[in-house]
Amino acid sequence: MMLRLTLPLLALVLAGCAGLDTHEVKNITTADGVTYTLELERAWVKKETELRYQARLIAQDYCLAKGQSLLPQDAVSTPPATERDGAHLLYRFMCVGFVQGPRKDLNEDLHHLGFYKSEESKAEMLKELKEHPLEDSK
Repeated sequence: MMLRLTLPLLALVLAGCAGLDTHEVKNITTADGVTYTLELERAWVKKETELRYQARLIAQDYCLAKGQSLLPQDAVSTPPATERDGAHLLYRFMCVGFVQGPRKDLNEDLHHLGFYKSEESKAEMLKELKEHPLEDSK
């Protein structure tokens, strides 16, 4: 009889504890449409550094969903207020566009700056400079 009551009670307690572990406050807001603030609090997370790492991952995923990359600004964290609370964090960031590489049609113009596509093109440029030296190099 006691065993019949103990197993359901144990299952109920374990289910309740699992629910406490998932408590989370997550809110992303923006005041100007450019800078975002992520408020994050997770129950039972005591280390502020772990919460900062988790916030960076959330912000990175948020920016990637917008087709942009993450540019962190700053983070302010506070330790847990009580034993059952988690650390609290405000994480400011911006989502910025990806940097485009140089256009292929510009590669020809970059030779005079010392950028070469291959060793062969570098050798051709050096040969040309020997045949026709620049006036400033005298």
